[in-house]
Amino acid sequence: MKTPEDLTVSSEPSSCKQDMNMDNIVPGIVISADSRKVRVQVNRKSACGGCQAADICHSLTNNLMDFDLPLPGFAVHKGDRVNISLAASSLLKATGLAFMLPLFFIVLVLSITTALGMGVAIQASGILISLIISLFIVRWLGNRLERPRITGIIHEE
Repeated sequence: MKTPEDLTVSSEPSSCKQDMNMDNIVPGIVISADSRKVRVQVNRKSACGGCQAADICHSLTNNLMDFDLPLPGFAVHKGDRVNISLAASSLLKATGLAFMLPLFFIVLVLSITTALGMGVAIQASGILISLIISLFIVRWLGNRLERPRITGIIHEE
């Protein structure tokens, strides 16, 4: 059985392909499938290759990522090589939510507590609370975004 490392699309800096709908397409291997979901393993190099922060991201300690994806409209089986697609707009929205919303909350709370002349301990507590709340909001809003999906099976030639 091939490993996700064997599925790197190209050796160019951005190894994700894009189709006509501006979807990012990344290859992966089905590691399990049941009646509700399909678990696909993706080589992080191909999934994160186009990201500007790929070299400094703290999550690059593992070369493989697992995704639980909804069942596609066709049969997939353990070991199948598949294409996973995510709309570029969803990727941009998710990135904005994940980074900008917590930052906005932190700056807002820091500005308000500073303007009210509150002490450093209260400012730090407010920032921590706002960070936690913003992460819950990011999670809630993130669940409303379009999810990655399996768009096809890669057939060996």
